[in-house]
Amino acid sequence: ASDFDFTLDGSMVAYVDVDANGNDQVFVMDADGSNARQLTRGEGDIRVVVPGTGTSGGRLDWSPDGSMIAYNRATSDGPEIFTVRVSDGVSTRVTNAREQPGPNAVRPGGWAPDGGSMIFATVNDGYSHYTAQSVDLTTGQTREIVPDGSTPKLSPDGAWIAFNSWLGSDIRLILANSDGSGRRVLARFDGVDGLQEWSP
Repeated sequence: ASDFDFTLDGSMVAYVDVDANGNDQVFVMDADGSNARQLTRGEGDIRVVVPGTGTSGGRLDWSPDGSMIAYNRATSDGPEIFTVRVSDGVSTRVTNAREQPGPNAVRPGGWAPDGGSMIFATVNDGYSHYTAQSVDLTTGQTREIVPDGSTPKLSPDGAWIAFNSWLGSDIRLILANSDGSGRRVLARFDGVDGLQEWSP
């Protein structure tokens, strides 16, 4: 099992594991490890491996009310973002990144506090350039937040976004307003970027 994510109240955890057929699926369980159950039934890979790094491009992300989980899954169009309802396991595709030339939708990066939109990253076919975007979950409309946002993560109150930028000679952890404005560098480092997380 991998890619763990807790609900905001800490009562449940979502994770990726393999089903009886060897396919990656989203599972949930109570925080003490009881009541484990499989949610998704698709066949596309959830752990999207970034070429050259060996790291997963995937991430699970609970909705603020704990009713849904966002995840990415491989499709015939490339990786896309889906949501799955915890109550009945129904999945819905929420991005169509391939409507634009080249990008794949990877790494859901947090929900708006009202649950109406979500942050995610797109990456080109060569996995050399990432962009942070948001998607309106009612209309499906997307908009760019920053042109260089790898592993974006929205703060729990929806006010800030933290992301990695690869535009310089090093990798930079950047903090910005949730609309992408007012950015400032928090850290610089070499090697593969990380999956940063906000405290509650």
